[in-house]
Amino acid sequence: MTEFTILENEHGEYAVSENLFERSCPVISQLSTKKIWEHRTIEFIRENINNKSIVHAGTYIGDMLPAISKSTNGKVFAFEANPDTAECAKKTIEINGLGNILFHEMGLGDKNTKASLIYEYSEGRSLGGGSRLDSKDQEENRYTLKTNKRKKISITTIDSVVDEEVSIIQLDIEGFEMKALMGGIKTIRKYKPILILENVSGDEEFMQSDILPLGYKRFTKVDENTVWKVDG
Repeated sequence: MTEFTILENEHGEYAVSENLFERSCPVISQLSTKKIWEHRTIEFIRENINNKSIVHAGTYIGDMLPAISKSTNGKVFAFEANPDTAECAKKTIEINGLGNILFHEMGLGDKNTKASLIYEYSEGRSLGGGSRLDSKDQEENRYTLKTNKRKKISITTIDSVVDEEVSIIQLDIEGFEMKALMGGIKTIRKYKPILILENVSGDEEFMQSDILPLGYKRFTKVDENTVWKVDG
């Protein structure tokens, strides 16, 4: 049975497994001192969710989940593909009693399929938030070493899962944001939610051909995330 260290801040409690706690990433370092990771992003979401549902992908250990969940009566469609961090996120949901979260231990993409996820170093230490889908054209770095452990995971699409209006789509999925937007284009066209995206400049082909023509404009930057919004 996995043992968890429970951290807390003003928004709630957070479960961190030993495998991740030893890694001491910036998120866990902040939570260890009762601080809030990406405080500006969380506050922007809370101020703009408008009591509606939200897509939140790349949940990590669930460090944003208590704040988001408590700010709306809508659903939180949450996605995390890494089995190590997903386990923590599910425990975080449980200990905070967050009943409006629909948690999916899956990745997001442009179609329903299977993929290989790089999620642990060879000696078993978790990559945590550095986990990513294996790709032929990816940059070679410590996260993509051939000796790192890989796992087959399920990929789904936003359009396959979301069945109601969402006011925000927030994606932090290690460079696969475009694929997730492609798989959510029907939802985006229908509801024009605010898009909070990491690793997106606006110059990407899909942004130019399918997102910006809907009226989206770069609105602001919160932490490392760019906010895209339709006026009016």
